[in-house]
Amino acid sequence: MNRRSTYIGILIVLLILSGGIGYAYRIWNQDYPDIVKEKTKLSIDAQTLLEVYTRDETMANERYREKVIEVVGQVRELTFLNNRNTIVLEGISTDNSILCDMQEGQYESIKKLLPGEQVRIKGICKGYLKDIILLQCILIKTQTQRNTNK
Repeated sequence: MNRRSTYIGILIVLLILSGGIGYAYRIWNQDYPDIVKEKTKLSIDAQTLLEVYTRDETMANERYREKVIEVVGQVRELTFLNNRNTIVLEGISTDNSILCDMQEGQYESIKKLLPGEQVRIKGICKGYLKDIILLQCILIKTQTQRNTNK
């Protein structure tokens, strides 16, 4: 009986492990739509998007999460770590912002940006933790409107 229980326990662990690996593989290899061709579902400025998320995250997720949106905002900073190009847009305070993880091939477009410049970015909204996360982003437009108060 003891040996049989051991085999059943091992079988259960293997089933759970294989299910977890399959789920992780599916999420990791998720296909995103072609952002360049995908129509924008909504367009909003960065401050308003952050205000909506901080006021009612559940409602904001229903409206924005997993949708292709365009966000207009001011560049807070650019990061180029671990082969990831990210534009951080100003938040409603120093505690939050919008993190725009850019698609490959956007480096040449974004390396010239400076803090304070206004940009329009299109990407997939993934939700809100402390910051709003946009993935697969592309730079649509820049305006040389630098914030000189910093």
